[in-house]
Amino acid sequence: KYARLFQLTDGDRDCYISRSEYMGVFARSGLGQSMVAQICELVGAEPAGRLTFGKFVGAMHLINWSLAGRPLPLALPPDLLNYISSLGAASAASPADLASQ
Repeated sequence: KYARLFQLTDGDRDCYISRSEYMGVFARSGLGQSMVAQICELVGAEPAGRLTFGKFVGAMHLINWSLAGRPLPLALPPDLLNYISSLGAASAASPADLASQ
C-alpha cells in the first residue's frame, strides 16, 4: 500500500527517507508537527531522522490511526511492531518489488 509512496519519496534511492523527505509527505496529512514528531518517535526514527521502509509504513499507519480520531498509543502495539520488523527482515520484499505488484 505504501511501497510506491516510499519509492517516490526516497529521492536518492538509498532505501531510507530523510526527515526532509518524509516531512513533506506527513505534512499533507494535516497533523501538526508535534503529532508527527511523536509518531516518528514511536516508530523509532533513527537519531539522524531517517526512516526505513518498515518504519515509514508504521508511521503511515499511525497517521491514519490519528486521522480516524484515535489517540496515539504510548508504545507501538505488538502486532504493528512485528509487522514493521518483518518489513525489515532480509527475506522481506523490497519497496520496489512491492510497488510493482
